[in-house]
Amino acid sequence: MLQPWTRLPSEMNLKNSRDDVRIMTLQAHILGEQAKHPHACGTFSWILSALSISAKIIADKVRRARLENVLGSLGVENVQGEVQQKLDVLANDVLLGTLGGREGVAIVASEENEEPVILREDDAGTPRYCVLFDPLDGSSNLDVCGGVGTIFSILQYDGRGARAQDSLLQPGARQVAAGYVLYGSSTVFVLTIGQGVDMFVLDPGIGAFMRVERNLMIPEGNKTYRSTKATARPSPKGISAIWIGRSATAIRAATAAPWWPMCTGYC
Repeated sequence: MLQPWTRLPSEMNLKNSRDDVRIMTLQAHILGEQAKHPHACGTFSWILSALSISAKIIADKVRRARLENVLGSLGVENVQGEVQQKLDVLANDVLLGTLGGREGVAIVASEENEEPVILREDDAGTPRYCVLFDPLDGSSNLDVCGGVGTIFSILQYDGRGARAQDSLLQPGARQVAAGYVLYGSSTVFVLTIGQGVDMFVLDPGIGAFMRVERNLMIPEGNKTYRSTKATARPSPKGISAIWIGRSATAIRAATAAPWWPMCTGYC
């Protein structure tokens, strides 16, 4: 008779074949990626953790917006000339608060602030980073229960410019991480640290982001893609193909070689 903990060979093979979809939280994923870099001191991981905490807080505020009467505009414009919504400011304060407490963050730059916020200029032997974000993109959709999201990008603080904020003026290829959080019927956290794109969904029952997809790619069969035509040219030939009517398959083939490589952030 088999003991309760005894596994049949078929069960063991099934587990091994599905090892890549085992239960994995965002925090475990971050630590697992850090473990691949023996020299890492955890600074970068702490910043990603702060973004995760921010996403949970903002998701809660979005769900309770109507109940707490924080819908609608403040009657002022942000640096982009857009009318600020009440939740824009709340989400911005959340991100500034969580990221500001991380020793590795040198500068934060938000769409809701006219100037970057310089937190730390010295390196003190600790690698530091710049975090850029739109705290709540699409916030005007909230009045009709539309989807909104947080967009973020992380650069390494190089301190080589005449001013601290010059570290923000780096090409996209020097990003060490980027992603977004979508607040809708579920809260979705999508992240890349330069080694593929992974998706996590917030499980409200346990308060953790659970990994649901790895190495996301543009689907083979889609016929419609969205981009901003104002920035269509100059652009990589694969993206330009959209504007001359080429098929999705042709677009994928033209963009097979990555045109936006990223640096590793684990240091």
